[in-house]
Amino acid sequence: MYSKVALLLASSAALAHALSDTQIAELKTIMSDVASNISEYMELATDGTISLSDLPAGVLSLGLAVASATDDSYTTLYDDVDMDAVETWLTVLPWYSTRLSSEIAAALYTLTAEASSAAASSSAAEATTSSAVAASSAVESSAAASSAVAS
Repeated sequence: MYSKVALLLASSAALAHALSDTQIAELKTIMSDVASNISEYMELATDGTISLSDLPAGVLSLGLAVASATDDSYTTLYDDVDMDAVETWLTVLPWYSTRLSSEIAAALYTLTAEASSAAASSSAAEATTSSAVAASSAVESSAAASSAVAS
């Protein structure tokens, strides 16, 4: 009984901490910016502007995993990142308003557009199915009426 309760609590905690699609899009954008501008980020660390110990939870281990990755297995570490702290920390970066915020906005726009497109496709498929069912039903009704008249 206690093991079931513990399992339930553990899975609830994992779900509560799981990142949303929006947060994952933000995280991917940030990681892409770091990869493209690593020297700027390293300079902040070497000149004392930031300390690696100041990084939000999960960021350093994710960064190290990405740096040594040969596949996308590092994505399993996404949920370890404290995105609330990351979002606060980002605004401290000197290039946040000139580069990073617009990159994040573009990624979120793309995510929203893809979601809207998927929803529209789903609605169109449902409408096509409904039309086909209605047409099939009309044909069956017509055939039944013709059969009744012929009898």
